[in-house]
Amino acid sequence: MSYFKKFPEKNDNQSSDKHKNKPHDNENFSDTNKNEYKHHEKRKSSFIKREGGSYNNTENQENAETEVFKPNNQMTEGLIELDLDLMKLLVRRSKLLNKAQQRLSGQAFSSFEKEVRQAFESNAQKFSRDPKFTRQFFNLIQDLKLLHSANDAKEAYKLSPARKPVELNLNATAEQLLANIYIFLGAYTMSPIEIANLPQTEASESLIQALNMGNANIYRNNNTLINATKEKLNFFDKSLFAGEQLFNFFLLSFVNTFNIGRCRINTGNQLKNIDLKSLRSFLPQLGARLAHQIPGSSSAPVFIESSGVFDSTLCLNGTLFENIQANEREEFVFSFCAALFTALSSTKRSFSITTENLDSSCQKGFNKASKLVLPFLSQLNVHSELSENNLSLNAEKIDLTQKVKINSDLNLSASFLALSLAHGGIVNLNDFYADYKLKENNISVFFNKIGIELEQNANCLSAKRKTDWQIKNFEQLEINDFNSLNTKFKPIALALLATLVLKGVSKITLNLSEESEEFKQVSSEFLSLLRLTIEDNCLKKQNEVSETENQTAFISPNPWWILALAVASLQYLGQFKGQKASLQLVNPKDIEQIYPQYWSLFNALPNPSLKNTQNVSQADEPTKRRFIAE
Repeated sequence: MSYFKKFPEKNDNQSSDKHKNKPHDNENFSDTNKNEYKHHEKRKSSFIKREGGSYNNTENQENAETEVFKPNNQMTEGLIELDLDLMKLLVRRSKLLNKAQQRLSGQAFSSFEKEVRQAFESNAQKFSRDPKFTRQFFNLIQDLKLLHSANDAKEAYKLSPARKPVELNLNATAEQLLANIYIFLGAYTMSPIEIANLPQTEASESLIQALNMGNANIYRNNNTLINATKEKLNFFDKSLFAGEQLFNFFLLSFVNTFNIGRCRINTGNQLKNIDLKSLRSFLPQLGARLAHQIPGSSSAPVFIESSGVFDSTLCLNGTLFENIQANEREEFVFSFCAALFTALSSTKRSFSITTENLDSSCQKGFNKASKLVLPFLSQLNVHSELSENNLSLNAEKIDLTQKVKINSDLNLSASFLALSLAHGGIVNLNDFYADYKLKENNISVFFNKIGIELEQNANCLSAKRKTDWQIKNFEQLEINDFNSLNTKFKPIALALLATLVLKGVSKITLNLSEESEEFKQVSSEFLSLLRLTIEDNCLKKQNEVSETENQTAFISPNPWWILALAVASLQYLGQFKGQKASLQLVNPKDIEQIYPQYWSLFNALPNPSLKNTQNVSQADEPTKRRFIAE
C-alpha cells in the first residue's frame, strides 16, 4: 500500500505560471483531492521557507515534497512537542525543589527528599519494571540545575573588568588533592598539622566533615586549616557523605577496610550514577566487600563491610575498569589509585601493587596518580619504588612531624598569571611551591610562546609580558601541541590565544583535531561568543559580524571555562558597542567549586587585595559595579 498520493502532472505545453492550470482547476479533480493538494502545497511552501529556498526553486520543491510525505513526519513533530512539554515540566519541578531546599533545614530536606523518592519509585512501577532505570532517572532530575535562557541578557552577569595594566599580589593556593591527602593522614596518625591558603571548597569541606564524624578534630582559623585530632579514627556503624569528589569516596571506602566493622557511604547526586563494579571487585583483596543499599544497584549509597584482615600484595587488573566509559576511565583510575596510595600509607605497612593489562586510559590514570601523589608521600617518609608493572610502597616509618611543602595548584595559578597578557602589568603569586622544574612544564612553555615571562624567585612566582612584546611577533604563531596541555588549563590557553587575535593577530595556527567532541563543541560556542572562529586549523576573527546582533550569554560547563571567559573579557571589552560590549555569564557561582573568592578579586581589578576580604564561608557574588543582573 502506497503512502503517497499522486497528483495530476502538468503537460509540457501548459503554462508555468503558478496561478494557471493548477490541478484543482481541472473539472475531473475531486473536492477531496483538491483539499489534499492544498494541504500539500501549504506544507511544501512552509518547508521551503524554513530551508531558505523559494517557490521557483525546483530542487527545493522536490526536497520539500519528499520531506512532506515521509510516513514518520507527523510522529517526529509529535515527539518534538512532547519533549518540549517534558522540558517545561522539568523546569517547574526544578523550581519547586529549589524552594524546598531554601525553606527546609538539612535534616528536614533529607526527609522530604526521601519521601519524594519513595513516591516516585512507587509510581514508576506502573510504567517500568526496571528499578535501575528508575533510580538513575530520579537522580538525574534531582540533580537538574535550572539555568536561565542563554539568549536572555537580563538573566546573565556582565563581565566588565577595568582595561588597565594589572597589579595583582596574592597567595598561591595549595593543590586541593594533596591538601586532602595531608589532612587525612594527619587525622589518621593524630599528628598536629596546619595548611595555609586552602580555599573552602566542597572537595575539602565534605572530607573534613566525614573525618570529624570519625572522631577527628579539624577546623578552620581564618584561611588556615588546622588538625588537632587526639583520638583514633573510628567509622564503625557511621553514615558518611563523600560529596561530589570520587577521590573522597574511594579514600573513605579504602580506609574503612582496615578495621573490623561496617560503614555506610553516600555521595552527591553527580556521582549517584557512577558504576562501582570495579570497587566491588577490588575490595576482596583488602578483606572487605561492598554491598549496595538499594538491591540491584551498582552505585551509591553503599555499605563497606570489612574483616580487618588484608594481604600486602595487591593487583590492579585492566578488567576491573572495563565497565567505565572510555572518556571517563582516566579520571576514574586516577582518583582510584590516588586514594589507594593514600589509604595504604595510613596503615604503616609495606605493600606491593602489580598492574596487569591496563589499557592506555587506565595506564595514564595510574601514571598521573603516581606522579602527583608518590613524591608528596616521600616527604612524609613513605618510600616508593615504581617499575614497569609493579609499585612497592613502604609506609612503616611514616612521619608527619617534619615540615611539609604542598605543591601549589598550577592550573589555578595560571588563570591569575594569564591576566597579565591583555593590558600588561604584573602578577605576583606569593608562597608558590613546586617540586618540579617549572620551566620544563608545558604550561610554562605555553606562556613563553605567547610572550609571557614567568619568573620564580624564592617563594614568589611572577608573570609579565616580555620586554620586546609586540603583536607582530605572533603573526606566525603555531600551536601544534595543544593536546599535551593539562585538561583544566586548556580553556585558559584557548582564552589567551583568543586574546592575541582580539588584539590584532590576523590568525593563529591551532589544531584541535585530537580533542574530544565535547571540548570542540564548547570551544566553538566560546569562540563564537568572542566573534572568533577556527577554520582550516586557523583561529581568526569571523568574517561577518552583525552590529545589531544581541550578545549571547555563556553557560559554562565547569569552573575552568568560567576562568577562561574572565581572562578573555579583559581584551573583549571595547571591541564592540552596545549590548555586545561585554561578555555575559549565566552561572558565575560555579566558580566556588575551586576558588570561592574569585569574583571579589576580579571585581577589584586592576589592583585587588584579598587581605581584608569577607569570610570565605559567605557566598561570594559578583558586585553590581561589575556585574549587572537586572
